[in-house]
Amino acid sequence: MKLEGTLALFPLSELIAMVAYSSVTGALSIRGSGETGTLYFRDGLLYHARWGSLEGTPALAALLELQQAYFSFVSAITTEAETLQHLSIQLPEWTPLQRTWASTTQRDRSAA
Repeated sequence: MKLEGTLALFPLSELIAMVAYSSVTGALSIRGSGETGTLYFRDGLLYHARWGSLEGTPALAALLELQQAYFSFVSAITTEAETLQHLSIQLPEWTPLQRTWASTTQRDRSAA
């Protein structure tokens, strides 16, 4: 399975849901804002996130904030790293979670 496009057309939360429903193994590479990152899936389960120097939940939160970026999913790419092994989010919860992370990030920026 190979999938390419922009987050303007396919929001990241929808891409994560699509990969999860497809139960595929592979890597979703994301390039935007001068950074690169990757989400790794095993049998549709998200198990590692990387964005620039961030890994795990902070990387996933930063990626979910992106509005403009290019993505490419390639099957069968894996990594030994597992930074999201305790992440247990049901698919319908992705959109509210994305809003929560965005509002928390905005609140943190306002306080700084």
